[in-house]
Amino acid sequence: MAIGHNQVTVTTEPTLLHVADQDGANLWLKPEAAMYIGNGDVSTSNGYLLKQNISFSVFVGPGEQLYGVKAEGTTTVYVLMTLNN
Repeated sequence: MAIGHNQVTVTTEPTLLHVADQDGANLWLKPEAAMYIGNGDVSTSNGYLLKQNISFSVFVGPGEQLYGVKAEGTTTVYVLMTLNN
């Protein structure tokens, strides 16, 4: 198992947060401001709300992609991951 990390600037357009490899990945996300997560079609009306400075964990299945989007402006989201390979 490997540990990785990243900081992603999320905008008002769906922004790629992570692409899982064939084994998937466990992610911990912590946004500086409220944002929404989901698939490539995520929007503020259909995404899962992540509140400001609250850590959230999610498993991203093999080959899946996770996106984020903001209602307005931008935010930095901190991503910590454990890769199952």
